[in-house]
Amino acid sequence: MKEWKKKITQIFKKVFLCMRAKTLLLSNCHF
Repeated sequence: MKEWKKKITQIFKKVFLCMRAKTLLLSNCHF
C-alpha cells in the first residue's frame, strides 16, 4: 500500500513549495 504514502509526500511537497513561495514572493497558495 504505497498509494497513501505517495499522496502524503505530494501534499507535503505542495505545502513546502507553497511556504517557500510565500516567503520568497509573498504569493497566495492554492491547494
